[in-house]
Amino acid sequence: IWLDRIEDTDFPFATPYDAYFISPSELPYFDTKTPFASLNYQTFGFNQTKEDNFNALFSVNANKKFNISALVDYMRAMGMYTNQATKQIKAGLWSYYHGKRYEANAAYMYQQFFNEENGGVSSHDYVTVDSMHPDNPVQIPVMLNNEAQSRLKSHYVFFNQKVHLALKKVQLDSVRVEYKPIFSAFHTFNFQQFDKRYREDSASVFYKTPAVNPVTKDSARQYSLRNHVGVSLDEGFSKYVPFSLVAYAGHEWLQYKYLEDSATVKDHENNLFIGAEISKKTGENLFFDANAEVYVLGPSVGTFSIEGNVNTVFPLKGNNTISFAADASFSNEYANYWDENYASNYTGLCRSNSFDMIQKLHIGANASWQNKYVELAVSAGFDNMNNLVYYGDDATPTQYAPAVQIISGRADINLNAWIFHLDNSMVYQQSSNTSVIDLPLFSTYNNLYVYFPLFKVLKTQIGVDCYYNTAYYAPKYMPATGVFYTQHDTKVGNYPLLSAYINFHLYTARFFFKYYHFNESFMN
Repeated sequence: IWLDRIEDTDFPFATPYDAYFISPSELPYFDTKTPFASLNYQTFGFNQTKEDNFNALFSVNANKKFNISALVDYMRAMGMYTNQATKQIKAGLWSYYHGKRYEANAAYMYQQFFNEENGGVSSHDYVTVDSMHPDNPVQIPVMLNNEAQSRLKSHYVFFNQKVHLALKKVQLDSVRVEYKPIFSAFHTFNFQQFDKRYREDSASVFYKTPAVNPVTKDSARQYSLRNHVGVSLDEGFSKYVPFSLVAYAGHEWLQYKYLEDSATVKDHENNLFIGAEISKKTGENLFFDANAEVYVLGPSVGTFSIEGNVNTVFPLKGNNTISFAADASFSNEYANYWDENYASNYTGLCRSNSFDMIQKLHIGANASWQNKYVELAVSAGFDNMNNLVYYGDDATPTQYAPAVQIISGRADINLNAWIFHLDNSMVYQQSSNTSVIDLPLFSTYNNLYVYFPLFKVLKTQIGVDCYYNTAYYAPKYMPATGVFYTQHDTKVGNYPLLSAYINFHLYTARFFFKYYHFNESFMN
């Protein structure tokens, strides 16, 4: 789903993990009068197919101004095939202090993703031909049987502080008084490290470009340090100006390390940038924000981005509400360092590209309406990309100079009547060039269920759901780099995935059971 794609990192080998990566902006900050703890353990399968997930979250406030939170998340899955085990570890600590004159947020997060790589099954016939299908999927031959492994590690330290230089006294009532900031200065520090590694214990014929030294690790490491300072005129600084204004400037330092033919290559760059923002985030009906940023010195000079959004909410009779929103963005940027310079011992990759600057335009709009029985949301988007850099059929970065457009529309319709519920999501999307970006033309998710309490305390949900998308050329996976690239040999989709489930929720204890029915043609 094109509109659901996110880009949390500028390290291309981490892009496939963006859905699992926790960025500083995604950390939940709590305000709790009593210590809060959540422990969650899930398990599925036995022996070779076993999956486990343990999650622990803790948060406590020392007082109204200070909070500290911690997270540990561990997941392991053995997979269905040979050499398919994977695990991820996430651990973090974050805190805030919000005083009258001074505010600060700080966070540290460690994240690691580990995969055994098998290169896929050696022949589709083992899956699609009944006579060749073994009793156990682990018996199907795979492309890589030489202990191939990949790992992605990440650390980040984030710190933001703000000093309120001027306050405005607001009389809430005859007794209570509140001081709102109207002029502030701020500083943000963000350090990130990414480390991608891949290795094989013996030579294989899987790659078109065999390793110079078969046991040499493919390695790519990136450090980034970003500092910026600025001032802000907060909402309420003037009764005639119902919005806030922000101006800032910053410095960005980047260092790159990778192995090329067993030798370490090191490079770095420094950039200076400036930016400004206008926003309105309080009030009743109209909210908006817009940001512009441009790089003025360094290798990235000329890079700029402009983005903004606006939304409104209107109450209707009978507790009904209707809302409208629109967003737009435009950017002009260089291809990232790795797409232009990275050398792989296994795939060759780019080594010395010189791509033109990339332009991206996005325009979107959505509307939603809800009452007691119906929740309706519709959205549409248009994207235009010039000089797009993507990973082509040979798994190397490729630039496509003409424009590529994507139009998309989505409708979410949820119906509720007594204990009966029907949730529906339908997405249409069309790419102007399917050889560069191919997407399923139509996708749906439908969920029919009943939701009711048992014995007045046990919340129960029983239902069936279905996923479906039209066939398209889904991208392939490259084990050595961990990126996805285009292919035009095999289409996937066009068959539904059905499941039935039962979900019980008793206070803080939750029990969940789900049964999947795989259509044989869907597996094909």
